Amino acid sequence: MSRPAEALSPGSRLYGQVIGRVFNNSVATSKTMKVETIHSPVGIEFLITPAVGPLARYAHSLWGICMPAQARLPVAIRELPSGCLDVIFSFGDQVPFTGAQQPAGSPSACCLVRGPILAPVLWCLEQRIEAIGVRLRPGGAYWLIQQDISLLVDKVVPIPRVLEAWSPRALGMFLRQADLAARVCLLAELMEELLAASAETENAPRACAMASMLQERAGNMSLTEIERIFAVSARQIGRMFLKEVGLSPKMLGRIFRFKELVRDLRQTPQEPWALLAQARGYYDQSHMIRDFKAFSGLTPQEFIEEWREGEVANFYLQPSCRSGTPVR
Repeated sequence: MSRPAEALSPGSRLYGQVIGRVFNNSVATSKTMKVETIHSPVGIEFLITPAVGPLARYAHSLWGICMPAQARLPVAIRELPSGCLDVIFSFGDQVPFTGAQQPAGSPSACCLVRGPILAPVLWCLEQRIEAIGVRLRPGGAYWLIQQDISLLVDKVVPIPRVLEAWSPRALGMFLRQADLAARVCLLAELMEELLAASAETENAPRACAMASMLQERAGNMSLTEIERIFAVSARQIGRMFLKEVGLSPKMLGRIFRFKELVRDLRQTPQEPWALLAQARGYYDQSHMIRDFKAFSGLTPQEFIEEWREGEVANFYLQPSCRSGTPVR
């Protein structure tokens, strides 16, 4: 007789193996991180670095964006769903990817939380922008925000009460840094300190582990399979996802599959769409195009043209930062 499958519950041997594989929990720290700079044709400078070490369990990446006053304004940037949540520190006149303006007479910096989005958003950037942020994985924000993530979907909110005492100190330290890259590295250090001080992170939240495994499968993982591996009922999984991820497993799986399709289009734009649809698990080409338009607002061909023009936010499209190398 074959041995029964081992349940993936906290404390089990299999849980430890999967968590280590899914999150790549190495001994790397923010001290060894590399920040890559991407220059957009429209005059925007993006900085991005993958989260490393214990922080990589919860954070996908840390990023910065700078659009100086001499950039060709206004600039339209299309943002696509990723399932992630962003904590944003803004030092410019306009807060990127929120639609918020810096109020007149306000301090020279502010902090906001932007929840997961379900549809593409076209942001019009009309003023000077300088900001940094941490992009938290699906399920990875709950330890930090400590509130129901489903209430933050498609919303921008002030910094949560749990971080009110922390954010002014962080903003002050950021303002003393000379450049954007230094601020991104400092944000990584501060997030590591916050993580180390948290009592909620002894084990990675199971919703975060489930979401990461779903991403490894490019969204092609059934709810029944998640039930079997994690030994949790479908109803419990649904409640856990809504509370800690903000989205249902089905919706998150669709987003992950879409992100892989985006990567395919960027790397092999001449590939026949029917073959892409088959490779990514869509029923047919028309199903793939419908899903693509729902998450991008464009056909695949329109997206390729817009990407080449630099009108899509680079760091929202990266399929994975688990390798610990700079995103290209």
